Amino acid sequence: MDNQSILNVICAYAPQVGCKDLDKEAFWEDLDEVIINISDKETKLLLGDLNGHVGAFNSTYSSFHGGYGYGTINKEGEKILGFASRHNFVIINTAFQKKDTHLITYSSGGNSSQIDYILADKKLKCGFRDCKVIPGESLTSQHRLLVAVLKLPKPIKMLVDRTPKIKWKELTGPKGKLLLSKMRDYLAQDMETRYQNADSMWSKFQAHCTKEARTTLGVSKGGVSTNKDPSWWDDRVKEALRNKKDLFKIWQSSRLDHDRDKYMKAKKDAKRCVAQTRAEAREGFYRDLENAKTDADIFKVAKNRNRATLDVKSNKFIKSKNNTLLTSHEDINGRWFEYYNELLNEEFPSQEFNPLPPVQGPTHEVTIQEVKQAVNKMKNRKALGPDEIPADLWKAVGPSAIEWLTKLFNIILETKSIPEAWRQSPILQEQRGHNSLLQLQGDKTNLTYS
Repeated sequence: MDNQSILNVICAYAPQVGCKDLDKEAFWEDLDEVIINISDKETKLLLGDLNGHVGAFNSTYSSFHGGYGYGTINKEGEKILGFASRHNFVIINTAFQKKDTHLITYSSGGNSSQIDYILADKKLKCGFRDCKVIPGESLTSQHRLLVAVLKLPKPIKMLVDRTPKIKWKELTGPKGKLLLSKMRDYLAQDMETRYQNADSMWSKFQAHCTKEARTTLGVSKGGVSTNKDPSWWDDRVKEALRNKKDLFKIWQSSRLDHDRDKYMKAKKDAKRCVAQTRAEAREGFYRDLENAKTDADIFKVAKNRNRATLDVKSNKFIKSKNNTLLTSHEDINGRWFEYYNELLNEEFPSQEFNPLPPVQGPTHEVTIQEVKQAVNKMKNRKALGPDEIPADLWKAVGPSAIEWLTKLFNIILETKSIPEAWRQSPILQEQRGHNSLLQLQGDKTNLTYS
């Protein structure tokens, strides 16, 4: 939602008709204060059970009542319309002409009413494409689900990383064996080359390794996954769901027990049909899972399933130092730069220590055994750094890689300089929980999601 205008969504539950007038007045006063404190530059959307009847139409408040409501207005409905007029709101679920079944939000004991509402700024009214009640979807035993379709002022633009990446997962397959053979030959030949510094030695290896890996293992194009599974959606499922919907409409019109029994049977049949079809569609998936050759295959399935459960795929909003909401990518990136620039460069008070005498004698060279132990402790399938070379490669190459790394580390000790590529490291934003609003506070100890 890059650079969208800020939309404030307010959820409210008004006191019931039998409550004291003082409680009702206090509720509307508090709600007035909430709306007033929102900037005029930001849009507002109010959702909730307001426990009032605004009636089928109202000529006095025609600018705020859409003219397609339900029932007769009461005292509480007058308060709702008065609130809408004070803040220039439109009652969205009275703005679309619908059947009564798509207007009634509450039904109990043979009594039906419209008490749940969606109110929005007048300038948002033209953005609503539809608003209706879903009769068959009950939130509680009495309330029905009220749904509105709102078109945003600007299209949603999701930034997707399409950077080509080497298919290092092929390292354990036939292509990987070919790459490992090439790298062993290169490292054996490179051991005879003399280098003045570690940077030139590492840069040459990195260029050769990534080039061979791209050629041998292949490169992914970074396609976008929709996380949708249409494999179980077939003609049987379509027919079962269509039959259920048709019988539901018949029951809603007649209200006869006989029609209700038919609908309930069709509903059970539809659920059974969907469950059977999905089970059949997943047989191949479970077969591949059981025959997985490596832990990496199982881990990939678990990771993809976990990602599919996330409500938010990326952070689209962030707050500035002044607690102002930022929505454009440029402003968000600038805030991240500002935050980390302070975090990583500010000096904090620390205890002073007395200087220690320098170590006498020459520095011992790094041994092959030390490097071997260090490489063995490295974990597999970890995120790649800027050099795009995984730890798995060093382990798979074997002794020739250990000897080459030993030579590189000793050159670093001798020249007292590391490769320039090692000075770079990416800082990534991490998605936590199911919340989309990332707050960066001025205090560096308070980096939280809200």
